[in-house]
Amino acid sequence: MLWFVLNPYSLSQEELEHAKSELKDYYSTGPGRLVGVTSLYLQVCKGFIPRLGNTETIHLSGTEYITEELNGKKFIIAPESFFQVNTPAAEVLFKTIGELLVEKSTSNLLDVGCGTGTIGILLSDYVSHVYGIDVMPSAIECAKENAKLNDTKNIEFICGMAHRTLKQMIEDNHSGLRLDNVGAILNPGRVGLNKKFIYALRSCPEVKHIIYVSCKPAGNALRNIVDLLVPEDEVIQGKCFRAEKALAVDMFPHTRHCELVISLVR
Repeated sequence: MLWFVLNPYSLSQEELEHAKSELKDYYSTGPGRLVGVTSLYLQVCKGFIPRLGNTETIHLSGTEYITEELNGKKFIIAPESFFQVNTPAAEVLFKTIGELLVEKSTSNLLDVGCGTGTIGILLSDYVSHVYGIDVMPSAIECAKENAKLNDTKNIEFICGMAHRTLKQMIEDNHSGLRLDNVGAILNPGRVGLNKKFIYALRSCPEVKHIIYVSCKPAGNALRNIVDLLVPEDEVIQGKCFRAEKALAVDMFPHTRHCELVISLVR
């Protein structure tokens, strides 16, 4: 899958259409065909950084999705969906997370920022039920298709802001979520998670176990972990967690970076 991002600036609609046509021709019949692109997209971004609401994603040619296999399960991947590109290392990562869940006999699992549903589907074999939460409607639709593709019955995907969705689920006793052994998988991007969601987790006594996964365990991610560990005060309500185990998975060979997995309990 090849995905171009273009800020049209002062381009007319005619010029934009010409650019789309040139891209399509180059990778279908021109020299670019040697690359073997099977799915071609153009994202028109009316700003310096693509954000929700200022972009339009256009499918130019080929299939709308690509398919990847991970730990014996298949996943369709849309252009705006996050997916680990180092498949062998990702298999080690998800197996490691599954082993941590088994240690704590987790029953209900919250997959926060679930994206295409990869983590939740892979971990569905270790728990009774999985709830995937993501703010991107396209990612949720892709996740639902992935659940069908793998015949995963014990998983549900919900579109919405994480902190609001969690609060509503608890208040509604969503599908028996008030069980004591609720776990949460937090695998945010490099910017970390919104403080509101961290506070929502702290004030939710049903959540006993958190697995925080970060490719950049510094900055906002570190602040997230600190907010989960510090004692309760006027700002942060709810019993604090404690760090029980930390594991590193080498997702990025030949670099100083790694994927850090931290198990937090209370």
